[in-house]
Formats: sequence, structure tokens, C-alpha cells
Amino acid sequence: MTKPHISITQLMTHTTCGERYRRRYVLQERVPPGVALVRGKSVHGARELSMRRKLDTGAPAGQAEVLELAAHQVHDAFDSGPVDCSATEYDGLPINQVRGRVVDQSVDLARLDHAEYHGQLRPAAVEQEYRVALEGWPVDLVCRLDLVETDSTVRDLKTGAKRLSASRVATDVQLTGYHFALEAVTGRAPRQLAIDQLIAKATPEAVTHVTTRTTADVAALFRRFETMLQAIERDVWIPCAPDAWQCTPRWCGYHNAGCPYVNGVRRPTS
Repeated sequence: MTKPHISITQLMTHTTCGERYRRRYVLQERVPPGVALVRGKSVHGARELSMRRKLDTGAPAGQAEVLELAAHQVHDAFDSGPVDCSATEYDGLPINQVRGRVVDQSVDLARLDHAEYHGQLRPAAVEQEYRVALEGWPVDLVCRLDLVETDSTVRDLKTGAKRLSASRVATDVQLTGYHFALEAVTGRAPRQLAIDQLIAKATPEAVTHVTTRTTADVAALFRRFETMLQAIERDVWIPCAPDAWQCTPRWCGYHNAGCPYVNGVRRPTS
């Protein structure tokens, strides 16, 4: 019998909102993806294609192929089911108009990513899963790393509307998990951790954030991990703070889907 596992994504979800974790991973309730997720996954998929090509042949995929895939993945997302546009700048627009705008944004970001990064990155592993067997724990830990370079730099690709803060990068739980997983599986700690961020605006911007982790960071991660497992075992689901940016219809598909911890009616303030 295969030992169960928990991913670093699950840990991040539980840390953000226990109720969201319960709905997503315990009850298996699926909600339509938001526009930001569709855009991010399309750009991510385009880089994956290019880096796999570079790993196999020594050269990244051409720009035209990368942009075509980014657009195709957006169309696939809209064709396969509803996309949640609520509480975004697209709310109320005809769905085909939304689709077109998201395609344009995704292509712009994929073009920037290709120009800024694809030529200089040196992939050693692309979208590889690292499973860490945790002795004495009821579960193992699984992390899927976007990209590990030949010098053991771990890179993560993110898209968004605003530049990440230095404190966010320095404390990101996902990056800590990546650091631990790579060292535990390969015996070699990452040289550094990098987030390549593509910022969606009128003129898209590419920013790379670089950080590192220590054994103290990993110890703190496992205290968080242990607390999470205890809460799950006891059926305790602490909800997100109602004033947090994640607790909004824009960023949480469960917000307007019967979440008992929020009042969906927004009151004006003075």
C-alpha cells in the first residue's frame, strides 16, 4: 500500500485558509478557475514546452511555437468549462471578449518570458516531482519543481499584476519546501532560489527575485506541517481572516459558493 502524501501546495492552502483546504481536498469540491489562473497556467505551460525542448536538444523552442501554445492553452481552458470572471475587470463582459483579452495578455507575457529567460536558463530538470519519505510521519511530502538548473538553482515562474515584496519572497513557504525537497532527494541543497515574475500591465515587466533558505527555515516549515496534520486529524479548519486579500471573490472560488465564514454583501464605508 502506497503511503499517502501531502504536497507543498496543500500546505500553503491550509496555511491560507483551512476552510478552503477542507472544501478542495477533503470534500473534493471543484470551482471554475479564475482568469489569473488561466493566464498563469498558459504561460507556465509555454515555458515548460520550451525548457523540455532545451533539455532534449540544447536549444529552447522558437518564439512562434511558444506563443501558439500559450494562446492554445487559454482557448482550451475556456472551451473545457466556465472561467470565473467575477470581481475582476472582466466581470459583465461578453465571454468571447474576455477570452480574447486573456489570450492577448498570455501571449504578451509568454513573449516576454521567451525573450528574457529562455535563452539563458540551463535546465537540468523540468517539472519534476520530488517525493520525500518522512520516517515516523503518517504522510510523505511531495513537491513539483518548475525548473532546476545545472548549478542547482531552483526557479519558479509566477505571473501577477503587482511586484512581489521582498518579505514575501524571503518567507515564501513554497520555496522553503522546494529547498528541502531537492536537498533531501539529491543530497545537494539549492545554490539559490529564484522567482521569475512576469507582471501583467500595459507594458509587461519581468523581474527576478533571488533568495536562499537555511536549516532554521526548514525547521519552521516542519512545525507548520506538524500543526497542519494535527488540525486535519482533529477536523479543525481555521478560516482565512475576512480582511485578507485571499478572502475575496476574485481570489477564492468558494467565497460565493456557500462559505459560512463570509458575508457576501459588501457594505459601503465612509
